[in-house]
Order: sequence, then structure tokens, then C-alpha cells
Amino acid sequence: MQVNNISSNNHPNFGAKIKVKNLFGEVKIPEPKNSELIEKANKIGLENDVIEFSFGGIISKTEDYWSPQDNFYMENWRTETKNKLRTTFTQEGKVKEHFSETVYQSDYGNILDDNEERIGEILDYLHTKYPNDIWA
Repeated sequence: MQVNNISSNNHPNFGAKIKVKNLFGEVKIPEPKNSELIEKANKIGLENDVIEFSFGGIISKTEDYWSPQDNFYMENWRTETKNKLRTTFTQEGKVKEHFSETVYQSDYGNILDDNEERIGEILDYLHTKYPNDIWA
């Protein structure tokens, strides 16, 4: 499996590396979200630290609607999409943070956008616990 490495060029001595992957390997995050995630990762840990995000397969579930009193039936009335997002933060070769959560998306949004947004929120959380800019 190939992994998309996003490394920092602005601060060669600081900033964790981000690895984002899914079931099929490399995940390419489009601009400007890619630059935003790199900037957030630059503020976390040191250059040998790794933040790895991996998300599983996307599962979609649809519901039909049936109203007997109105004699009305609607197929695919509601759609729920979900997938599992796993995060591992490794510092100095030791796993410091590891957690897993399910990302839900209802109706007509894009689950990949929800995953990118959640990755940004996790990077913000890691920055509060493992900042490298405390003297800045």
C-alpha cells in the first residue's frame, strides 16, 4: 500500500509528517485543504513525529418511506453514510495517541469533505497537547 507523505518545507526542524491513507492506498487531499493541514502539522511535534490517518470503507444505508394512510411510498427517502477514521500519533518511535471514531454524514453531503474537516479538528487537538511553537 502506498501512502501519501505530506512533509513540511517551511520548518525543517519542526513539524510532524502527515500520512493519509484509505483501503486503496494513497489519498490526495486537494488544495487549499492540503496546505491548511500541512500548516497545522508544522505546529505539532518534531520532524521525526508522524501523524497517520486512515479511513475504512464507506458504508451507505438508505431508508424507504411508506405512509399507509396516504398510500404514499418513496424509495431512498433518507441516506446515511459513514466510515471509520483512525488516528495514530507517533513521537520518538512511541505511540502517544491512538483513537478511532465513526464519521457520519446524512443525506446529500460529501463524506470525504467531512473526513477532511475532522482531520483538521484532530490536528487542532494534537496541537494543544504537543505544540512545538510554545516559545513563538
